[in-house]
Amino acid sequence: MIYLRLFLTFAYINILGFGNGLTMLPIFQEQLVNKNHWITLEEFINLIPISQATPGPLVVNIATFSGIKATGISGGLVATIGVTITTALISLLLAHLHNKNRELLFVKELMNILRPITLAIIAIAAISVMKTTLFTDNTIDVINVLLFLAGTVAIRKYKVNFVLTLVSCGLINVLANMAMQVQW
Repeated sequence: MIYLRLFLTFAYINILGFGNGLTMLPIFQEQLVNKNHWITLEEFINLIPISQATPGPLVVNIATFSGIKATGISGGLVATIGVTITTALISLLLAHLHNKNRELLFVKELMNILRPITLAIIAIAAISVMKTTLFTDNTIDVINVLLFLAGTVAIRKYKVNFVLTLVSCGLINVLANMAMQVQW
């Protein structure tokens, strides 16, 4: 029964998700952390950069990890199939309909409406992640704030590779936390 629930949950997430993986983060959090309790909020927050840094789409990586966490390798496979098969079918159908009707005013207006909605969904997910990582126990996590700012400047201003920035900030965070735990 758990395998059917995994498959249906990830199919549901993918049907509701519109845009890229980042827009689907609130739905993932609701289904995986809050409703089904397959992963914790901390695991979910840690899963986002790991899923972005590893090969493959963010959505597939999150599904695979969560399925493995829930029931092992077979659960990872079921969750991955659930999240990918719906995308494949929906994408084929939408591509066919879009190509057939792309010059219709309705289709053009629909695309104009969906762009700001997608941006708002990404912003909500970003704010949720920032709240969780930058504020711990109702206090500001200075190390995470500084790493966030440094990473943002490195990527935006100096065009440093995203993965390199992610790995560097992660290593600095680990070393800083280890140093803080050492009794001097």
